[in-house]
Amino acid sequence: LHHIVHSLRYTPHPRSLSYSTQPDIKLFWPGFATSYQVASPSFWRRACLVGAWQFEVGLYKMSKAGRAPPPPKLPDNGTIDVWYGGHPDNPELTIQHSLQSIHYRLDEDTGVATCTLNEPATLNPLSTCQIWEYNLILKHATRDDRVSVLVWTGHGRAFSAGADLRGTADQLALHPTAIEWFKEHGFDPGAKSGDVALKCLTLAFWDFPKLSVVAVNGLAIGGAANVALANYHDIVLASTDAYFKYPFSDIGLTPELGSSFMLPQMVGMTRAKYLLMVGDKLSAADAKEMGLVLEVTTPEELLPRARHYAEELASKQLDALMLSKKLINGHLRQKVEQVLDIENDVFLNIIGNFRKVSKM
Repeated sequence: LHHIVHSLRYTPHPRSLSYSTQPDIKLFWPGFATSYQVASPSFWRRACLVGAWQFEVGLYKMSKAGRAPPPPKLPDNGTIDVWYGGHPDNPELTIQHSLQSIHYRLDEDTGVATCTLNEPATLNPLSTCQIWEYNLILKHATRDDRVSVLVWTGHGRAFSAGADLRGTADQLALHPTAIEWFKEHGFDPGAKSGDVALKCLTLAFWDFPKLSVVAVNGLAIGGAANVALANYHDIVLASTDAYFKYPFSDIGLTPELGSSFMLPQMVGMTRAKYLLMVGDKLSAADAKEMGLVLEVTTPEELLPRARHYAEELASKQLDALMLSKKLINGHLRQKVEQVLDIENDVFLNIIGNFRKVSKM
């Protein structure tokens, strides 16, 4: 594929393929889109591997392998409260946000809210919109006294295919003033702000004071593997259809979302290096054997089991659970923040190298 691309010098594009005398690759990261005109074989190899990653997660195979079409989106994602402002010159405001990428339902009888990633046609990518709505749901649930536990899962055959490399996801429809307020107060993901490792989102999950359970229903790739595992949640369950994959070394990138620190903490240095450097698929059963997953179920049993754990937690003294979580996480929280800064520096270095190559 590399030699074909280099000889034909075609233009990989998120929506189409066209021939060009000026090789051009468009790279999409949350909050970051740019293009580089290059002819370096090593750069083309990296670009082809990015395309190969898309093949891996099924964006191409779905139409070619006779796979059943994705299910329709769940109707009516629901609305949540968004608070912003909060000083004498700018009193706190509350607005309603209609969720776009995540389906949210609260069972008031149990105190359990189910959050379902709801972009099945594109394998629930970790898009800018999804990243923001993760944070908005965390903030809403923190302040909603009716919520004790969040349960996260995906709709369709994927939990999440990771970064939105195609750049086709919906744009966040949040009031611009609210967006600016969140950015001013530290939530500003993406390369423009220097947060490609998603430090702000990772810390938002670490600082979420209530309980979080994840039910991994299908593939979880790259950054989404970190979202799916214990770095973000308190209890992790997976179905037999789930698998995890870290493709960083295949596409010339490095670990993010705190995985360079947390994976060695959870599975040991040797296994962590194998997962992050070799990048083989990790089945749900193997993840359980490594201690990354508490329980593996059939696909049909996954969400009921996750809700069972969530309801059991919600029935206990929430204040005690929150203090226990703070004690357990607190020993690592400061270190995770430091590591995320280092991950951002290294990742931005790689983007800088892309820019240098583009000028060759």
